[in-house]
Amino acid sequence: MPGFNQHFLSKESGVIKHFAYLNQTKKEVTMQKSNDFYDVMICQHNILLIEDDARIGSWISQKLNKLDNIGSLKWTSTLAESLEALDSQMPDVVILDLKLPDGNGTDVLKKIRNENLPVKVLVFSMNAGMKSVCRRLGAYRFFDKASDGEELIKYLSDFCGE
Repeated sequence: MPGFNQHFLSKESGVIKHFAYLNQTKKEVTMQKSNDFYDVMICQHNILLIEDDARIGSWISQKLNKLDNIGSLKWTSTLAESLEALDSQMPDVVILDLKLPDGNGTDVLKKIRNENLPVKVLVFSMNAGMKSVCRRLGAYRFFDKASDGEELIKYLSDFCGE
């Protein structure tokens, strides 16, 4: 399958875990041996939400917690916390606000691009004028906070149902 790489992490009592990279998205895959065959199960998605507005962050968190295929949801509200979480959480998806109290969300995009991290970044911002800049820096999609909130949730619902 083109674009599909496997990196085995461990093998314990018939269970093989590895990361599969497909279309720039990292998924943890577990293969469990049963009757001399391996059953493949795609594990849940890890999401990093970077949003400094408590009302908006809470709304997104509530919506995402209702989805079936969310493994973890980490919510940060500053650039410093976000950069640290990128290293420690290894998210599949980042929902990124651009205007943060201690910097600009484009620094998150630059880190992901410079380190070639297999993370899908969805920018959710009021600054629609930054759309082309974000796309050049590697953002997968841009959603306008003024009008695209439900569209963002629908996209995540569809994506996380994969």
